[in-house]
Amino acid sequence: MEGVYIFLADGFEDMEAIATRDVLLRGGVEVQTVSINEDPMIAKGAVFTPESAVVDGRLVTGRGAGHAVNFGLAILGVLKGEETVQRVKAGLML
Repeated sequence: MEGVYIFLADGFEDMEAIATRDVLLRGGVEVQTVSINEDPMIAKGAVFTPESAVVDGRLVTGRGAGHAVNFGLAILGVLKGEETVQRVKAGLML
């Protein structure tokens, strides 16, 4: 079984973690949460984009709580492919 870590920093929204975790579990992905607390990524050279999720190889970043399901689906797509994404979306009635 493939697995992912969901990194959670101070101030994360419950929905960001729970919705993302739920989507991945429905797609058969093992999920572990990890607490991190460092300086904001923007200060380290990250670039803000308006997309719900950005995929760069096997690194996937998400925009925030309102985009948590799309973030989870983006991760699922990288790990399990579009067929699994479509199956999970149907189960979520999306």
